[in-house]
Amino acid sequence: MYVPAHFALATDDCVAVLRSLGAADLVTVHEDGPDATYLPLQYVEGGATLPGGGEPGPLGSLIGHVARNNPQGSRAPLGPALVIAHAGDHYVSPVDMPSHAGHGKIVPTWDYVTVHAHGTLVHHEDPDWILASMRDLTDRHERTWAGTAPGPNAPTWSVQDPPAEFVARMVKAVVGLELRITRLVGKAKMSQNKAPQDVEGQIEALRARGMSDLASYKNEISLPAARRRHELLADVGRRHRERQS
Repeated sequence: MYVPAHFALATDDCVAVLRSLGAADLVTVHEDGPDATYLPLQYVEGGATLPGGGEPGPLGSLIGHVARNNPQGSRAPLGPALVIAHAGDHYVSPVDMPSHAGHGKIVPTWDYVTVHAHGTLVHHEDPDWILASMRDLTDRHERTWAGTAPGPNAPTWSVQDPPAEFVARMVKAVVGLELRITRLVGKAKMSQNKAPQDVEGQIEALRARGMSDLASYKNEISLPAARRRHELLADVGRRHRERQS
């Protein structure tokens, strides 16, 4: 992934994205070409213990499962695998930025936050490992889903709810997956390189459309970065004029 320095995410920021991950794209390469599956994954920190047992990769592991008939669950990839995590994106219209009405030298773009996790893909066949990882993943998302429900005491579902023999059949139908992460590359292209007033215009536009999470990100991260860049460029310009005079 091409990452200009001013859009690069530090490793800690990449990990923060993975901690809140819902689903992501698993990409592998095989003899007949690349393959990809969008699936829910759970991040396990480096140094912790995987739900089904074992240690995660140096930078943690992403765990999940796929149907046994899925080629990504039945064939080992050629070389490392890749998980592409998306953490928010939106269209950027020039009409929301004051520079459009000023110098007019501005075009539409697309802003986004993404993390690429590279590593070794491991298949897990042990039913106990698969069941434990399923339980952990499901419990996490059930808590999150219940938290968004209107009113208190929303019901939740558990792997223990269905009959045991039914769960056993479901476990046999899937393969456990673990991406042992060896490298993280993150990019937040969120208008940090724009004029501060243009970032402020985007924040207002996002809030007006109910996109509060993206508006908060730009207010807390992008706007301060844009102001620092603006101040730096102003200082460089001032020094240049002083040298010329």
